[in-house]
Amino acid sequence: MPKFNDISDFENLLKEQMSGHSAPPPVDAWTAISSSTAQAGGIISSLSTYFNASVTLVKTGLIIVSIGTISTVGYFQTINSFEIPQTKEENTLSLPESITTDSQSTFVTIELADNTIKSPNENRTSRRVDSKKTNPSRSASVPLTVDTSSSTPQNYTNQPIKTLENKSTTPPRITAPNYNPCVGETVVLKASEKGDWFLNETKVASNTAAYNAQCRDIGTYTYYFKTAEITTSTSLTVTEFNGQIIKTQAENGHYSFSLSNQNLIANWFINNKLYSTNAPFINVALETVGKHQIKAVVINHPCAKTLTFDVQLAPIGHFEAINIFTVGNDGLNDTYKVNISGYDNFSIQIFNSNSNLVFSTLDPEEGWDGRINNIGIECPQGEYFARVSYKLKGELPQIKNIKLTLLRP
Repeated sequence: MPKFNDISDFENLLKEQMSGHSAPPPVDAWTAISSSTAQAGGIISSLSTYFNASVTLVKTGLIIVSIGTISTVGYFQTINSFEIPQTKEENTLSLPESITTDSQSTFVTIELADNTIKSPNENRTSRRVDSKKTNPSRSASVPLTVDTSSSTPQNYTNQPIKTLENKSTTPPRITAPNYNPCVGETVVLKASEKGDWFLNETKVASNTAAYNAQCRDIGTYTYYFKTAEITTSTSLTVTEFNGQIIKTQAENGHYSFSLSNQNLIANWFINNKLYSTNAPFINVALETVGKHQIKAVVINHPCAKTLTFDVQLAPIGHFEAINIFTVGNDGLNDTYKVNISGYDNFSIQIFNSNSNLVFSTLDPEEGWDGRINNIGIECPQGEYFARVSYKLKGELPQIKNIKLTLLRP
């Protein structure tokens, strides 16, 4: 079917088709055709107008839809930002039973169904909640320090919801190895943190956790330890041991040693050999000539010292021998004997030049008269040898060889 650009193209085609007929169509026919053609043109024109109007309507619809979308978005933004009235009940935060604690923290986490968290310090009657910052699908975790020792929920009214610093108010502890030192000792005082040290009111150290306290005199001394917040103190009682060994001498070389303080006991030593333990005194016999050391180690005093006492024993025995004697009954050196006293034992032997024994005795008072065993024949004058063995009291045994001369008138 051919296409027509306008009504004139249709009229020209119709004339070409009708020109082949022998007779022209009646006037009424042309009139009808013109009328039909005019109607068709009107219809086409109406359709064109209709379609143009539809395009305009579509455009109008799109504009209306856009306006509606913008209005809808504005509407939802408006309903997400609304005023919440401030009531007194909102200032009271009730802790629900579903409080969970973290074993690694000192804080409690509270799961809240409502996302509106108000600060009681605010003076406004209402506040705006931003939907971008508050997500209804989430619950708020609020750190809050709570006394968990009570089994019933507690209400915290007008309390700001914030993290509290866990600062200890316990005073730092001062430790010392000995709170009752002796004179001359050094005690190291230690604290749990750094600070300044004072002895009474005098600062002795700064910004340190330890101090060496010198104990020079007897007395009680108070040391203060100060930080920016806390001051604490401790005391040292310095003592000194005062005591000595007292000697009491008895007869026959017996001695008694005791301590000047009767409340003390000690372990006793004589010449570094243990003699007695846990005793306030000792009784001892000293016989050996020379120096003896008595030592007492006090065991029931914090400042115990080792006390010593020296005893010097002088010789109590005596020995003297002569090397010439004369036999003549004149009363002068008629017998040979030695002078000895304070002895424990004694013996003497006399030999001639041929080493033959001519006299012996255990009694120093019995002398040799120049005869064999004092009963035999007379021994010729000349040189003889005497061997004397003896032990003086408190002394070691001794042996002496003496060369003597026998003279006759």
